[in-house]
Amino acid sequence: MKTTRTFLLIFLALLVGTMLLTMACGDDDDDDNDTPSADDDDDNDTTGDDDDTADDDTGADDDTTDDDDDTTDDDDNDDDTPPPEICDWENYNPLVVSGKQHLYDYEFDAAYGDFLEATRLCPEVGDAKLGMLAADVQWYVDMFQRLIQFITNFNPAPHEQGDKSIGTVVQAMVRDYMLPVNAEITALAADLRENHPQVEFYFEELPLWVDGDHVILDMGGEWDIADVENAYAFAQLVGSFEHALLAYDATFNYYTFAHWEFPASGDIKELLHSLSGLLIALLEDPDYPELLTFLDDGEEQLTSSCVNGGLGLRTMAGAFAMAMEETEPQEDDVLGYIDANGNGRYDEGELWHVPFFLDLSPELQTTIEGIMTMSNDLGAALLDGGPEDINPSLPNWFVISELNWLMELLDVAFAWFDLPEIRLLPVPVPIGPFLYNPPEDGMRSTVLTIAQYIYDATMPEEVLP
Repeated sequence: MKTTRTFLLIFLALLVGTMLLTMACGDDDDDDNDTPSADDDDDNDTTGDDDDTADDDTGADDDTTDDDDDTTDDDDNDDDTPPPEICDWENYNPLVVSGKQHLYDYEFDAAYGDFLEATRLCPEVGDAKLGMLAADVQWYVDMFQRLIQFITNFNPAPHEQGDKSIGTVVQAMVRDYMLPVNAEITALAADLRENHPQVEFYFEELPLWVDGDHVILDMGGEWDIADVENAYAFAQLVGSFEHALLAYDATFNYYTFAHWEFPASGDIKELLHSLSGLLIALLEDPDYPELLTFLDDGEEQLTSSCVNGGLGLRTMAGAFAMAMEETEPQEDDVLGYIDANGNGRYDEGELWHVPFFLDLSPELQTTIEGIMTMSNDLGAALLDGGPEDINPSLPNWFVISELNWLMELLDVAFAWFDLPEIRLLPVPVPIGPFLYNPPEDGMRSTVLTIAQYIYDATMPEEVLP
């Protein structure tokens, strides 16, 4: 039951975060991965890789001698390897190999240190920066897993200090640890995008989500600028959720939540009735009258949440489009396409290769294509009317039928709930006007109104008057 409660708490947080985005709306090296920032280059440590030898990049013209890219078309784009007098290659290459090994072993702090030192030895090269970026992402996923464990094991007993709750503790973790690393991921990705657009860096293995000795998500393969863009999108999207968490008072009665009686059946109507009743109980608790109202800087945090969410969604869609424009071999790319006809470019109808899912089926590709279309359009809608509005002279409305991929996914994922088949109509919704002019009481009255409506609509027939 504890696992169910943990899932429900995370689900509630995501639900409220989504509502914040759709209705209300630098690293200083003090984080615990000891991460500042810097610069570098090496693409892999495979047998044929010339970067792992002392004579790598001798300074001769890269278009006439072997460079460190090891791709068939590399002589046409000339990598960003500087002359030998700028780099200490003898010490640089072992650091890159060691950094990769630490990432294989899920030792992100040690990996970051090696890549940072490599950038100091070769400050004009981009590859070790990408290594630092990968170490940061690995640290971030591990931190998220620790956060889940913390929520799972949180003591549900009432706390003596009314200002201390699971919400405020999570907010402190986000503010002190996670946002600074977000900022560094964003900065590294922006640097690589601007100064090293041809970067290619090979990881034989790159475990991200690990459960004990079992690797659930491996991002190994050749990372290029499309993958850098996806890392940037990742930082923006999680940053969006985090800024939303920091916008509102998060003190609530966890004891009430932990001891709430959820229905044992799989009936979706009963579950919605119970969840909405829980929200009402938390919001009407007289000991927590400020729950979901704005903190002192709440409106500024909400603006950051909306901007980060919009930029992250559009960057993610752009990264997929960028990957489909590549003309190099795709066999070892983290994100790429299956060149079925072997013509060296993506053609309409060819399937994609993505992390975790690997080679997509036609059905799954249709779902992900729907997600990318939605991401681009919803991103524009989130930015509409804000400081990063992509077209200030015209409105960007979101057509809710673009969420039908989600309805279809829910039909499959929650089949045991006997969900009714729901298909959304192509109705345009002006999200922008609501984003940057939220209610004065934050989300408190909005969430309470929605929860009360759901609670009344799902009332069991036997108790209706």
